[in-house]
Amino acid sequence: MDINVRDLILLQFGLEQKFMTLDQIGAMFFPENRELFNWPMKCVRKLVNDGFLYVEKPGFCKPALYRVTRKGAALLRQHDLSSGLGAIEKIDTRSWEHDLWVTDVRIVF
Repeated sequence: MDINVRDLILLQFGLEQKFMTLDQIGAMFFPENRELFNWPMKCVRKLVNDGFLYVEKPGFCKPALYRVTRKGAALLRQHDLSSGLGAIEKIDTRSWEHDLWVTDVRIVF
């Protein structure tokens, strides 16, 4: 397990926002590399394979959603980066669209 600073910040952002799409991850953390299925996807896949991120493709939206796992939240707590937040176990179908928009706005600012 080779976790770098960008991985920790990505996990921290994901925990704060509840979940993210690959497009959002690319825009926020890999602006220099817009080829989403190149370097950004490799980094995200590593976090998924190591158990820090969970990817799901819910039927209520088109993109896959990435959320921080309990293991990812524990890693953030070890580095004092969790802000007291815990991992969510399920994406709320009532507010997922709003949550995506909030993340988009946060990325802009």
